[in-house]
Amino acid sequence: MSMTTAFTTPSISTSKWRWLCLALAWVATLGAVVSPLVNIAATLLPDTLGHLLHQTIQIRKAMPITGAVPLPYRVGILACDSLSIGFGMWAFWSMRQLFLGFARGEVFTATALRHLNHIALALLLSEVADLLMQGPETLLASWVLGPGKRAIELGLGTDDFSNLFLAGVAFIIARVMAEARRIADENASIV
Repeated sequence: MSMTTAFTTPSISTSKWRWLCLALAWVATLGAVVSPLVNIAATLLPDTLGHLLHQTIQIRKAMPITGAVPLPYRVGILACDSLSIGFGMWAFWSMRQLFLGFARGEVFTATALRHLNHIALALLLSEVADLLMQGPETLLASWVLGPGKRAIELGLGTDDFSNLFLAGVAFIIARVMAEARRIADENASIV
């Protein structure tokens, strides 16, 4: 008697969940476009958009970006932030692809696992990039303080720790699922 492990999942494409997957794909697409635009606008036009975008116009809570920071320095801050923004866009795009695949019924496929892995990796790298760029960003933002009063802020807060932890957990889950799929494929080829 041979023992095989089969992974069967109900087809999402024919279930009531298909519409939710399509909606989430749309939201992820919107996030990939809107999130970087909001970040760019909030950095380049902080006084104009300050009341609307409180969270996005601060590098850290103690280092707000205001119009008093000269434009070249705000562009520098944006350049430092671009790596994290890029990883965020990659995460959103991978989410879009994952949910579109789910809507087509591709639930436990190699492609779905690859997209899940990309999401986890992008989130992890985005948080690491954020941590690494704190120094240069806060130095540029502190320009407004005047000569001899420049500041470099480095820190790991509870939000940073939570984001790193969650991204790491998602990354490990993606790897475990990929290994489970590999074992299932191996077992299926034996029979």
